[in-house]
Amino acid sequence: MFIPSQNQKAEEINDRIMQLEELLNLPDILQQIWDYPPNRVMELAEEVIYTRPLKPYPGWYFNIEWDSPEPVIRLRRAIWEYFRKKQLEERIIIPWYQDLRIFLYLGNDFSSQQFIAGCYEPNEFYYLNQILRPGMTFLDIGANDGIYALFASRCVGERGLVLAFEPSQREFKNLQENINLNQLSNIQTFQLALSNTEGITTLKIADFEHSGQNTFGEFVHDVVACEQIESVPVKRLDNVIETANIQAIDVIKIDIEGAEFSVLQGAQNLLKQHHPLLLLEVFDEALQRQGSSAETLMSFLRSQGYKLFTFGRFVGVPVQFESDYPLSKSFNIIAAHPNRKWVGLSEAEQQPILHQELEGTRQLLARVEGDLERSQTKLHDVDLEFQRLKYKHDLMEYELSEKLRHLKQGNVELKEQLQQTQTALEQAQTTITALTSSKFWQLRNCWLGLKRALSRK
Repeated sequence: MFIPSQNQKAEEINDRIMQLEELLNLPDILQQIWDYPPNRVMELAEEVIYTRPLKPYPGWYFNIEWDSPEPVIRLRRAIWEYFRKKQLEERIIIPWYQDLRIFLYLGNDFSSQQFIAGCYEPNEFYYLNQILRPGMTFLDIGANDGIYALFASRCVGERGLVLAFEPSQREFKNLQENINLNQLSNIQTFQLALSNTEGITTLKIADFEHSGQNTFGEFVHDVVACEQIESVPVKRLDNVIETANIQAIDVIKIDIEGAEFSVLQGAQNLLKQHHPLLLLEVFDEALQRQGSSAETLMSFLRSQGYKLFTFGRFVGVPVQFESDYPLSKSFNIIAAHPNRKWVGLSEAEQQPILHQELEGTRQLLARVEGDLERSQTKLHDVDLEFQRLKYKHDLMEYELSEKLRHLKQGNVELKEQLQQTQTALEQAQTTITALTSSKFWQLRNCWLGLKRALSRK
């Protein structure tokens, strides 16, 4: 068997680097790789995999790196679009936080964040890493492929416990595969939905690209298609915890596309007994499509004694939730009960964080005011230029109008002259005709007289 030498291996690596650099400098990478076979593109994907360090990402939002001009991000985006547009459900294994590995399906929503930008909800994972401790119990409600469950599993250790709830057959299968990939033994999985009632309900399964948006209501985004409908069992979380004889609940993450309030209604005993920290997605439109709202959800949490926090735009860590926060968009909140203490949420810890957030807000406001002032100056200059051009336009329009008026007047005079000339010509023609006729008769009479004179001779 041929075994390449170290020099040959080094040459192959250098050639590969040069090929990648050529791709990175092309204006349309997707067009360049479009005719590559899938296995070749998968090799490219494995070479450019990147996981961002676990730290705050102030201002993070979905697709924040989508239009990044950075060459390697452009290449990762082109690879992701290759699989999405060709509708190929290929997966790779990527190294992730806490020495975990996860299956990543190229072409769907989650991979568009984790693969392209190297992170997904980085502020949430950073904060969980601050508060989760060995021996804790973590609940992942709406586990999807299980990234929160996997992360929590490492944090709480062998003495801890993770309960992962995922009703969709497709996502539940992915969850199990990720657990097995990492050989985790402290995760209990439940293929069921949680709500404020018990029985059987229908779950709309989103298409592959939007696999994180399965819902019991209607899809919020028009681009999401329903792949199929599944009948799934529904239970109240209070009953599940009682049956499983769980003695302590520390942290609960809930992300279930608008059904969050129903879950909390079915977990009131748990909330009163354990006062767990809650990490929830709040999306008003999705909540309203299932008979609730963002305001209803947060009012309920406050009625249970919880204080609300959101992730600061300028610090990337939890800051006290302000009442004037816009509720129309999707965002994550942390709800903490004062009976339990959590890192970063006490009044003493919040003071410097709020100060940083306020300072960031002031700086943003100053930049906005500066931009506004520059825009107003530019608008003033544009208005002056517009007035100058308008004056020039009006002057040109007046001159053109005058010329047209003169031309029209000249045209009238010309018509009159033409008419006079035509009349004169007609008169001349009449005169010529008359003269011609008179001359003819004179010549005729002379000729007849001459003829008669000749005949007498």
